[in-house]
Amino acid sequence: MENQKQKRTLVGLTIAGLAVMVLSTLATWMAGLPTSFLQFWLGFLPLFSASIGFAGLIFWIMHAIFKKQETGIKTKRVILLAGVISTAGVIGWQMVSYLSAGLAIDPRSLMISAAGGAVFLVVGLMSGEK
Repeated sequence: MENQKQKRTLVGLTIAGLAVMVLSTLATWMAGLPTSFLQFWLGFLPLFSASIGFAGLIFWIMHAIFKKQETGIKTKRVILLAGVISTAGVIGWQMVSYLSAGLAIDPRSLMISAAGGAVFLVVGLMSGEK
């Protein structure tokens, strides 16, 4: 990866996504959240940030593998593939979780996960533009 701005952006997205996922998950487990509005959004924040953080992790793993193999694959393709894999994984995990517990699938959870993947793709791809 030649573009230092893109590299910094992707590192930041990965760290921020994973940190927000962990912190918001911990916050939802705390007893006595002040409002149902806050509970509602803290329920979605881990899904949104998981799509971003996992996409970043997948990107860095794939980037290291492709760089070591000297495949010459473009960074944009790795970003796209990482975003798609992450979003599909988070949505798949939600579907398995809901269905195995006999619950109805929440379309808002699926949409917010897809939105997190879209944010990763847009920011990751736009950061490489000159």
